[in-house]
Amino acid sequence: MSRVERQIELFSDLVEEESWKEEHNEANMAAELGEVLVFGNETYDAMVRFDESARLLALKGEGPVEHVQEVKKLFGEWLALGRRVVVSIEFFEGRGHDLDQAAEFRKRLAECEWALKPASQAMNHPKMVAARDAAVAEFRSGFRKKKSSRRTSARI
Repeated sequence: MSRVERQIELFSDLVEEESWKEEHNEANMAAELGEVLVFGNETYDAMVRFDESARLLALKGEGPVEHVQEVKKLFGEWLALGRRVVVSIEFFEGRGHDLDQAAEFRKRLAECEWALKPASQAMNHPKMVAARDAAVAEFRSGFRKKKSSRRTSARI
């Protein structure tokens, strides 16, 4: 084997070693992202619990009402960070990594986006419109049944 062939072989070994390191580093980064997702989900759930308990205290007159804007700000900060995290999720999923908490994180992100929308926009969401229409139809059908049953009992 010539000296140049040996150099090519060594060069190939180094390239293969670097390739392995890149894959290893990427796998480690995906695992770290998984930890970020767990922490992000836990943080969001803690914010929801805090918001619910503080609102309950405010309704009872036992706590300040001002917390609403503070909590809204916290949700806004979480949402901004969450949008950055979703970019990383898409990158790693695109590279074939399975991120266990990604679906739950996306669910919380969508919930947070919805919660921060102005009420007029949130209430016009297709799911809300469908729920409203179903509730109105159910109410009207029950109202008609009660109204028609009164007519028959009045004739007896």
